[in-house]
Amino acid sequence: MTLLPGFVLQSVAFSIGWTAISSELSRFAAAFGSNTLLLLCLSFYGASTGIQLAGAVVDDRVNALSGLHRAQLFRAVASFGGCAALLAALPHLQHSLPQLLTAVAGLGVLSGAAFGLSYQLAAASPASGSATVSLNLGFVCSAPVVLAIQAALRLGPMCAWHQMRDFYYLAAAVVAAGLVAAVVEVRRQRRQQQQQQEQQQVDGGVEEPLLIAEAAWAAAAWGGAPVGSGGGDASVLQQQQRQLGGSSASLDIDALLPSSKVPLLRAAWPALAALAASTATSMLLFPLFTHFPPCGQLPPLLLPTVLYWCRCACDITGRLLPWPRPTAAVLLAVAALRAALLAPALLYARGGLPAALHSDWLPTTMVTLERATARDVPKPAREQASGIAAVGRQQQQQQQQQVRRRVWQQRQEQQRRVRQRRQEERAPAPAPGGGAAGAAPAGQQQQQRQQQQQQQQEERAPAPAPGGGAAGAAPAGQQQQQRQQQQEEKEAEAARTRQKRLEERQGRRG
Repeated sequence: MTLLPGFVLQSVAFSIGWTAISSELSRFAAAFGSNTLLLLCLSFYGASTGIQLAGAVVDDRVNALSGLHRAQLFRAVASFGGCAALLAALPHLQHSLPQLLTAVAGLGVLSGAAFGLSYQLAAASPASGSATVSLNLGFVCSAPVVLAIQAALRLGPMCAWHQMRDFYYLAAAVVAAGLVAAVVEVRRQRRQQQQQQEQQQVDGGVEEPLLIAEAAWAAAAWGGAPVGSGGGDASVLQQQQRQLGGSSASLDIDALLPSSKVPLLRAAWPALAALAASTATSMLLFPLFTHFPPCGQLPPLLLPTVLYWCRCACDITGRLLPWPRPTAAVLLAVAALRAALLAPALLYARGGLPAALHSDWLPTTMVTLERATARDVPKPAREQASGIAAVGRQQQQQQQQQVRRRVWQQRQEQQRRVRQRRQEERAPAPAPGGGAAGAAPAGQQQQQRQQQQQQQQEERAPAPAPGGGAAGAAPAGQQQQQRQQQQEEKEAEAARTRQKRLEERQGRRG
């Protein structure tokens, strides 16, 4: 599996802002109190979760209104560009705790939008597996990048303001590089999609383009409205079904597909439960870093920072080591073990443990153990849940193909019936005597029908009045002949028009 540098850079860009803020736990705790980390977590993750939930609701509508690639380009510029601008301004937004929390909440919104866009691009990439792995790797690589910047600037817990300013400026530059990578990926996918569409039009052997082309031909042939570009295959089928006189309910593809996801959730619940417990444990333990009392083994104000970098190191090591394939019972057992670590951590933070156990190495050991066991839960759980979801998506795609094939066959059969019925309606009645008269050309048969109609009209015409003479009957006879001639001319013109349309339709089908 090949790593994709563009996706690695995007992941580093949308995660480096929170990593940079988290690396300054000691300074924030000294300036605003030990509850600062908890408030920062609530601000950042609350805003990030909110924007992702909102994106799940409105993204499809925005994509439909403005186009997928245009919307993705706007999200890339707004999210990554906004993150870069906010990180550059963050040194000037730390004069008070409410100001800092507002800036962190804004960073959470922008980082969450960039996070969703990056994974959306990864899912649409031809090498989606490599793109997802690259994003996961870049997410943990943001910690070494921040550590390298701090080492280059010799940034300590109580650094000078200009050092902190340069630190956030460099982080903003990394986010700007991620913006360039995201824009390049959006444009690359757009060009690739255009090439695929052109290739489909040239080949003409793909089922769905044929479906749309056939629907457009039917609309033009039978006098229907031209088919537009919107609405998808299902709407084209429904429109043609209504034009052919059938019911559109039989062509509702979504109604024919199973909508229940209960079997999928039933199969994936152990992995999902283990992943939820793992994430909850990590999120609850992290805000306690600034509440652990220092005991003197480490320099003052360094304990939260040491715990944070220990957490990052264990996280990176766990992602690089080979992963086993545990069963559902093992996943749940490891998740329960991680949850059990919260009790001693909470007791130590509140001073509930005996004084003999007080040491700076005790919280360090608990954090290391928590992250070491975390490596046995998240990735196998995600892989198991993703595998089950992939099987479900594959089954749904197969069902969609079957439904489309069945709908295609139904529409073809209905079109055949309509053509046959119209041909029967246009076909002339056979001559009474059969034989050669029945095989006569259409023009001769039309003349025969006209002669028969004329004879019937003459028989039904009233006899001339007595004494009226030829002068009274002549005008009436001339008018009758004129009307018959006009009727014959109209019927002949209508016959020629129908014959011409029939030849045109046969030429189109050929």
